[in-house]
Amino acid sequence: MLRDSKSTRHLPLVFAGGAADKVERIRGELPDAVFTAWDAVGDAVRAAIAHPVANPVKARSHTEKSAGTPLVQKLGIKAGMQVAMLGGFEGFEELLGDLPEGSAVTKRFGTDTRLGLYIVRSEREMVDAYEHAAARLPEAASFWVIYPKQTKKAKTSFNENDVREQGLARGFVDYKVCSVSAEWSGLKFSRRRK
Repeated sequence: MLRDSKSTRHLPLVFAGGAADKVERIRGELPDAVFTAWDAVGDAVRAAIAHPVANPVKARSHTEKSAGTPLVQKLGIKAGMQVAMLGGFEGFEELLGDLPEGSAVTKRFGTDTRLGLYIVRSEREMVDAYEHAAARLPEAASFWVIYPKQTKKAKTSFNENDVREQGLARGFVDYKVCSVSAEWSGLKFSRRRK
């Protein structure tokens, strides 16, 4: 996010510690950042401030990174997983593509459901989705609320912030976002842990 904005792009980035594989992945994306151990972080910050990067590298956005990822993978549908889907839109099954082995999509929630897909077009459908999830979603399951994106062609009376706020108000926590298509987006929720 810092590298996306012109006002913060010039700020030096210092990464301290971390798992070796993750550090190498970030180093590949941001080769001009400073990488150090925790016990040397003070010196690393001072050096980064003293020698700012003239032309900072802009990291690829989350959307760019996931552009080629199949929708079933973005949604987290795994082999053997039972998925319940309420609602839909024309072409959704084609977007979803081939399911992993042993997984199935049904139109009702059962005790073996691990993932729910609520496809909503209106605020009323969104509220109904949360009420349904509260009553029918198995304790260990999570669910997506898939909703229309705000575009020039499609104006809706709600947006991502409304989807999040309605979920939070009903005891759910969002933890993942997904671009389903050019016209649809989704937020993934689970029950708030006590």
